[in-house]
Formats: sequence, C-alpha cells, structure tokens
Amino acid sequence: MDGDIDSLGLARFDAALRTRTAGRPLIVDLTRVRFLGSVGMAALITARERTAADGAPLRLVVGDNRVVVRPMTITGLLSRFDVFTDVEHALDES
Repeated sequence: MDGDIDSLGLARFDAALRTRTAGRPLIVDLTRVRFLGSVGMAALITARERTAADGAPLRLVVGDNRVVVRPMTITGLLSRFDVFTDVEHALDES
C-alpha cells in the first residue's frame, strides 16, 4: 500500500486486505504509507480477525515508517501484530 489510509482511501485499502488465498499469510506492506488514520487501523484489526479465523497470520511490513509505527505504538496496536522490517523477512516466516 502507498499514500494515505484514511476515510477517502479506505475502500481501496479494505479491498487490498481482502485479496488473499485462504489459509495463506496476508502480508501487508505499509512502508510507503504517508498517513495512517484510525479507519486504517480499524481495517487492520478486522483483517487480523478475519485471517485468524481462517488459521492464517497477518504480517505487517513497516520498515522504519514512523507514520505507521507511531500511531500504532501509541494506541497499543503494534504489539498485537506480527511486524517485520521488510517483505523478505515476512515471507521467510512462511
């Protein structure tokens, strides 16, 4: 994903979160996100619940993107996800 994840970009973000193969990990690359709003964080929580129900993990790739790390740390959400610095490491966990 790239750009802003806010109420205007939510439909595109949510559609991307729904595109995965059942039973396979969902890897979400947030390294190029410029803004992460509360609706984006809520969408990630929903996606995590959905993948967990299928027995698959949700893996977030955040790199050193403070735009993502800061709000998720402040809200306590970052610790609830499997977080990786790059896509390669997220894939290696499979």
